[in-house]
Amino acid sequence: MHHFIRAVLGVLPIVLVFSSPAARAAGCDPVLKARNLPIYDQGESSTCYAFAATQVFDSWRQGHGAKVPPLSSAPEAAFRYTLACERDAKWDDVQSGNTSRALGMLVSEGSCPYASTHDFNQDQIGARWSQFERLVKARREYFYQQERIDEGKAKSGWFSSKTPREKQQQVLSEVACDVVSPNLSPADLAVWSEFAEKSIDTRDTLTFLKEIFGAGCKNGGRLKAAGANERHFYLDNGADVRAMAPVLQAKVDSALNRGGGSIPLISYCPHVMSAPGARDLKWNSRKAEFECFSGGSHASVVVGRRPGARGGCEYLVRNTWGTSCNQYAYPCRAGEIWVPANELFENTDGVAWLE
Repeated sequence: MHHFIRAVLGVLPIVLVFSSPAARAAGCDPVLKARNLPIYDQGESSTCYAFAATQVFDSWRQGHGAKVPPLSSAPEAAFRYTLACERDAKWDDVQSGNTSRALGMLVSEGSCPYASTHDFNQDQIGARWSQFERLVKARREYFYQQERIDEGKAKSGWFSSKTPREKQQQVLSEVACDVVSPNLSPADLAVWSEFAEKSIDTRDTLTFLKEIFGAGCKNGGRLKAAGANERHFYLDNGADVRAMAPVLQAKVDSALNRGGGSIPLISYCPHVMSAPGARDLKWNSRKAEFECFSGGSHASVVVGRRPGARGGCEYLVRNTWGTSCNQYAYPCRAGEIWVPANELFENTDGVAWLE
């Protein structure tokens, strides 16, 4: 079922880094990890927390002898996280999340594998969010047709609902083909259309999507990270960001130095990767929280370390914005960026990992 993922993994770049006595003395022993995991593109969504958490989870699984692929579905993790953490979960609530909480959920409950080539490819090209937007549009059209039916009944007492009902069914079929799979058999199309109608009628779209992206669990069962324990470190309220940077760096180093596929994920201000010298992480006393003044915070995994060209260490940040390097000011290849330690950790407020 997952042979298609193997083909994708086979074309990923390999980066070689060589050790030297000077590098070892400086504490920057070269490390490269998670080389068999793909580069993702989260598109316009804010689900980086789920993409980062599933990569940490899959790297651990691989490092402890599990067969990888199958790979964990980040969208399924995002929807499950949303429904579990929000009492009144709504459509937009899937945006943003706590990285350590998402990682802890995967450890305790397991992850769902990607169910199809279509499902996996959407996260390779950043098309997932446009799918969601098309689903929102379809829901609006569905309810518009329902209003036509209801208005007709109220006006005349007798109303032929054939035309709007046909249009509703067309909407449901398009949802099934677009969101679920473009190659459904007539029998499967009928099943998914019925499921979509039930979900849209009750406005329970998040549950509907969780079921779609959880289809991999029905086929192959939950993926587990045996023996893993989630750990995290976040800056205390009002902490001196610059003074705490070495502490955050030490946490990342500890995870990278650990065996068994352990990689850290960081919560940080992504502006640092395009603007060297930026110190974007600030304590907002009014909100009583750290925030990135140039925009929202971001989550990525760190998969490597090497000596820096100007001294100190550089860390390889694997981003989830696709394989383009156009937006980065530092050495980059296929969506992985070498960022100097001082730049990275003075813009970081938290680290999470498995051990």
